Amino acid sequence: MPRKKKNSQDIVSLIGEVVDQKIIEHQLVTRKDLKYLPTIKHVDKIMGELKTVREEITIIADMKRQVNDHENRLEKIEGKLDLQPAI
Repeated sequence: MPRKKKNSQDIVSLIGEVVDQKIIEHQLVTRKDLKYLPTIKHVDKIMGELKTVREEITIIADMKRQVNDHENRLEKIEGKLDLQPAI
């Protein structure tokens, strides 16, 4: 009986080696390879940050537009009142 068990273990070990060799030979993806990919949790976090950045860019762009509008208005007022710019 112990000899049969030893033969079975040898066969299982040999099958494992052949499978590992074929995985490498055909460059198949294994569960170990997948652990380096981002998870849904990571992707959700990144997408949330991206959304926040886009919102901030929109706010900053609007503020820039408002500043430019104010600068134009101030230049017109300074021109009409013949004032020197306060720079």
